Amino acid sequence: MEKTPIHKKVAAFAVALALSLGMFGGVSYQTAHAESGSSHSSSLSSMSEANLIALLQDLIKLLETRLQALIDARGDVVKDDSSKDDDDSCDDGSSDDRGLTELEADIFTNETVVKVEIDGDTAVFTTDADTRAEIIDAILAKYKTLTKNEVEKVLEVETEDRASRTSDKTVKNDDDCDDKNDTVTKADAEAAIDDLEDAIEDAEKSIDDSNADSDDIEDAEKKLDDAREKLADAKKELADGDYDSAVDKAEKGEDKVEDALDEIGEGDDDDDDDDDDDDEDDDDDDEDDDEDDD
Repeated sequence: MEKTPIHKKVAAFAVALALSLGMFGGVSYQTAHAESGSSHSSSLSSMSEANLIALLQDLIKLLETRLQALIDARGDVVKDDSSKDDDDSCDDGSSDDRGLTELEADIFTNETVVKVEIDGDTAVFTTDADTRAEIIDAILAKYKTLTKNEVEKVLEVETEDRASRTSDKTVKNDDDCDDKNDTVTKADAEAAIDDLEDAIEDAEKSIDDSNADSDDIEDAEKKLDDAREKLADAKKELADGDYDSAVDKAEKGEDKVEDALDEIGEGDDDDDDDDDDDDEDDDDDDEDDDEDDD
């Protein structure tokens, strides 16, 4: 059987390769010479072996280029999908929310803190207003695009029997997105620590002036020691640059101060109200006894 010359084999492979390029969006050898029919092989066979090898190299190079373009295009699609997933992971779910979606006012003993959420964005501001009507006026003055009807519909008002803290005026985001959207600053941490220091100082004076039992005073001192430890921890976190943790430690310290004041009967006014109710009950009992004597 007669062997096929090497240059004819190369020519046949070049034809097949050229036809394949047409499938990948390249310059189709078949399309370019469609009218020549079966003359592809014969015309290539008449070329010298060196020219055929050069043609084959050009075709291989073109094929590599087209394949790489397809791979790059596929890679861009995957990358875009991945980026979209990353963005969705930090989505607060409010992308579909438009207009006023949340409005909360906390009335503290020293100020009123108002949290407003519009179009998925939350903001905080403070005001001296301490009634619902005054708070509504303050909101409308600050957000002129809002109407009184929608503010009245969404607004929720709560009254707190204490002074406001830094955390009450801080907007915190989801944990998964803290690295991108953390809003706790160094100034926030320093303010929280200052508040705790003032609270401890006031509590120390209250304990010194207290007429409570010695056991209650001793318990109050222990709670105040806990507050001092939280203060030290908060200062350490501040020095380390962990402002969020510093605020958290300071807030827990303020809770300890409140516990200490409760021990000597100088905590929230709720306890005082209960005592007043007890005194009124005692007075009523005394009056009933006097009527029975009569």
